[in-house]
Amino acid sequence: MILSEIMEMVIDANIVFAAIIKRTKTLELMFEENIRLYAPETILIELEKYQDYLCRKGNMTTEELKSMIFRLKNVITIIYLGELVSQIPEARNICPDPGDIPYFALALKMNIPIWSNDKELKKQKRVKIFTTDELM
Repeated sequence: MILSEIMEMVIDANIVFAAIIKRTKTLELMFEENIRLYAPETILIELEKYQDYLCRKGNMTTEELKSMIFRLKNVITIIYLGELVSQIPEARNICPDPGDIPYFALALKMNIPIWSNDKELKKQKRVKIFTTDELM
């Protein structure tokens, strides 16, 4: 897919996990030159927490996973939670999943959509949610 203009999105951890495990079109899309991806720093905690799971499911060594995460950090801009404090109350009010509040806060701060395959997130109308299929 080649976009004619730059598209900015918050990328949800489930997309990153799928890209690491399956290494398919999702991963290619993440490296598309006209896509700018952002994530709250909590994504780094999630990647660390599920490191063994990702290695097992992705059939890779810890070193291979670390290398892939390093590459992903080059295309995903990490935003620290301290920068999202003023958006947390609104994010908490609209987010269907408490675990995704930092992603919503970031989307609200930057006024950009979220890339997620979590159907629950589409239950609110304030932040646009794109699935991988919709982006393809």
